Amino acid sequence: MEGASRILTPAGAQLRARSSRVDPSTPRQQSNRSAWRVATGLWRNALTGAQRDDWNTFALNSPFDSRLRGTVTLLGIHAFRTLNVRLLTAGLAPRFPAPTAFGYPPAPSATVSLTAAGNISVDYDLADEWRTSDVGVLLVNALSPRNLSSNQIGRLAIHLGTLAGSSTSPPSPPLVLPYPWGGNSAWSASVGIAQVGNNGAPSPDAKQPAPPTQVQPCPTICSACPTTHTVTVAGRTDCAALNRAWQVTIQGTSCNWTSAPFNSGCFPQLVNMRMDCTGNTWKITMFRGVGPIIMAEWTAPNATNCPKIGPWTLLSGTGTATVTTP
Repeated sequence: MEGASRILTPAGAQLRARSSRVDPSTPRQQSNRSAWRVATGLWRNALTGAQRDDWNTFALNSPFDSRLRGTVTLLGIHAFRTLNVRLLTAGLAPRFPAPTAFGYPPAPSATVSLTAAGNISVDYDLADEWRTSDVGVLLVNALSPRNLSSNQIGRLAIHLGTLAGSSTSPPSPPLVLPYPWGGNSAWSASVGIAQVGNNGAPSPDAKQPAPPTQVQPCPTICSACPTTHTVTVAGRTDCAALNRAWQVTIQGTSCNWTSAPFNSGCFPQLVNMRMDCTGNTWKITMFRGVGPIIMAEWTAPNATNCPKIGPWTLLSGTGTATVTTP
């Protein structure tokens, strides 16, 4: 029957409405898929037999509690990929040796706030084990903002940044990171914090590494601006496909415009245009993939409480950026 599928259940055959799978292929999805493929290939082709045995021993002796499945014991390949997918999507080198002690660390403690410059400030706990370990890493991720009246999660997940621990010179909080939606007002974003602990193992439950912390961005004064702008990028030599017209759309009534993710053929990309929360300047940032690794930034003074029309000044990276309205 069209629009339905036939399934077998203990009560017999039943007809159910057919649903189409949704696969928006966001940069986060594509990066995760690539990282899983790479990690699986490393397990098969790069690790020695002894290293795989060490990972199997670690995994079998390191059960953890899952919120959905109770106590879970992974296989060695799963434990290896859980660590290295996180490292690869964060732009870090993979690690082959198994953790030096059994068990997974807990999710770290941290509070997140938005700075006046539209960045996020992560105030982590000095007692978290990643901080004083030479193999420790703090990993910060975020979901794109959602309206505060909505119960839906953000639509785009990105990796905001990492911080390495040190046994001789531990870092001190806060960790300040670029936040691509820093101009939003009536929107909030979920920020998740995870860690690689002092034994080299990651926090469990990779897709939900920590309870989200809500951040409230700065006030809005841009509701009268056009809802869409075009940012034309030219002069980049790393990937010719990035020299294009990027359409950026306002997020709610905020001073923040973001493009749809674009897979350039070289790597996924998005462009964000926002006002500094001080109200003095504007900034355009080109992010690479889920890093978000900043590939280039341009700036312009704020004269009208709307984005400057015309060419902007290059802050970092290469290329030119010119803003127009449709």
